[in-house]
Amino acid sequence: MGEKSPSSYYHEKLISTGICPVKSSSYQAKRLLCLFCFALLALINFSGCASRQQVLRCQEELLFIRGQLQTLNRRIEEQQTNLQNLNSILLSNRQIQNRLDVINDSLLTIQANIDRLRADMTSELVTIKEYANYLNNKFEDVNTRSGKLLGKVESLTNKIAERTTSSSATADDRISTNPVELFNSAYLDMTRGNYQLAQQGFRAYLELFPESDLADYCHFYLAEIFFQNNEYNQAISEYNVVLTRYPHSQKVANSMLKMGICYKQLNEPAKARQYFNDLIQKFPNTEEAVQARARL
Repeated sequence: MGEKSPSSYYHEKLISTGICPVKSSSYQAKRLLCLFCFALLALINFSGCASRQQVLRCQEELLFIRGQLQTLNRRIEEQQTNLQNLNSILLSNRQIQNRLDVINDSLLTIQANIDRLRADMTSELVTIKEYANYLNNKFEDVNTRSGKLLGKVESLTNKIAERTTSSSATADDRISTNPVELFNSAYLDMTRGNYQLAQQGFRAYLELFPESDLADYCHFYLAEIFFQNNEYNQAISEYNVVLTRYPHSQKVANSMLKMGICYKQLNEPAKARQYFNDLIQKFPNTEEAVQARARL
């Protein structure tokens, strides 16, 4: 076998003496330290009698140890660099986590706003549905009233047909046999603002057909004309006719509301409140009751 290298020679000597173990967690560092210590001991013990070959071997071993130390220093520096890089990565991860936390908080806020908006929209939808039901009820009520009015018109038409069969009708009779035309003409004058002509027409109708099914409407529209002209006392008188003579008229609720307004305009708030409260009590589910509550 060839001659062993100085490092192998001294390493085997150290292992055989138990100074340097074969395996450990820091094997390289302990190996270098053991070699260095052994070289120093060798120089001390054999400085007086060491041969030139042994001195050269010691020098080689020292150079080897120096190279190993340099290599170890480089590795330590690399590990320190890697550690710094790892710290930078950890710092970056913490920053990312902080940003994620901020984003998560923002998402929670947005979700809360969405939930609140959804609740508001649900409430609005409920209100819209309730109003739609109210309008539907009003529409049905209007249809009912229209049907009743058509029935009254048909009744008057039949009466006209009966009267037109008389061959001895005078000019006054011809007027009396056309109540629908007379009523419609007066109503049309009222809608056009021809209040004087409308009053004449309604009064003529009441004189000719005092027991007609449209008599309550004539009194109500006369009251409306007075109301539009700010003649509140005369309006109250006509509204009161509707309430007293025609208690089942379709115009009772509206007449009560308008009487309350008239008394309020006449600075008689006690009487106004009385009519408003009576209206709310007798017709609680009507549009007139809603207006009365708003005026209390």
